[in-house]
Amino acid sequence: MSNVVPFPPRSSMPQAAGRHLAARYLERPPSGSHAVQFYDDHGFLVETVAQFMIHGLDAGHSVLAIATPEHTDGIIERLGKARVASALAEKRLVLADADALLSRFVVGGDVSVPAFAGALDFVLRELPAAAAGAPFRAFGEMVDRLWQQGQASAALQLEETWCRLCDERKIALLCGYAMRNFYKHDESQRFHEVCRLHSHVLPTERFARQAGSDFDRLREISLLEQRERLLQAEVFYREQLERTLRELSQQGVRGGASAAGEALEHAAAALREAASELLAPATEIAAMARELSSRYAQQAQSGDVARLNAALERLQQATARLQNHGDASLRAEATGALKPNAGPR
Repeated sequence: MSNVVPFPPRSSMPQAAGRHLAARYLERPPSGSHAVQFYDDHGFLVETVAQFMIHGLDAGHSVLAIATPEHTDGIIERLGKARVASALAEKRLVLADADALLSRFVVGGDVSVPAFAGALDFVLRELPAAAAGAPFRAFGEMVDRLWQQGQASAALQLEETWCRLCDERKIALLCGYAMRNFYKHDESQRFHEVCRLHSHVLPTERFARQAGSDFDRLREISLLEQRERLLQAEVFYREQLERTLRELSQQGVRGGASAAGEALEHAAAALREAASELLAPATEIAAMARELSSRYAQQAQSGDVARLNAALERLQQATARLQNHGDASLRAEATGALKPNAGPR
């Protein structure tokens, strides 16, 4: 079972530049902190982790990386063979395979806390200074691997365990999560839980390495907030429509044509109202996108703004069609619900 949705390849993603938004944290993470780096592009994650590890090794700290082989290869390349060889010889660096370590303590979809603590102690034998209480930082993507395998509950269990260990052993931990894990509407609550379980939440490369000033970032955040309101309105509309159609079907079976006609008119009115609620924010976002497009037409980010502008134009047109023709669509669906022997859907 997989919980991964394909995303555009790296070549089609925005190529952001600039200093990492959380550069200060990556350089000097507080002892006992537990951070999460969300990402879309694997290269960005590898660069961020390498930066986190380089600062630790150069400061004389012990470092543990629990990663996939592909990410481990990229991390080693960015650290440099000389730095890696020196740290390994001094027993200040351990590179562990995420899947191999998971197999030691995840049984039947549940995390065995004693087995996890034992596996971590086994790894720390190769980091004597860390085992003795010296400064220690770690990167892990075991939680990301569990999520990708459809084991979200186990991932959250592991996060809670990490929280306790970070506090007890004063570990500075950085986790990596692919944002594509959270594409479903019903993942929202778990996404908020992931954020709650971390002391520091770092956004994807779209914002973490976005070129431009802090005000450019704030403008983008404002656009996202407006888009969130639009999506909330769309979800509300869908729930309202489904509820009304369900009531319509039930009333048609129980009360005949008269009750069904009254319920149908009520549903049509609700649909028109919901369409109006969608149309207003869509129009406002489209206007903001046009303003950004004209303001930054010569900059690298203009392509993103143009795509947003086009997408919102389509949304605005679709919403207008919904408002104009929703009655006919609703009536056709409701008529199907009222056919003989058609019970509640």
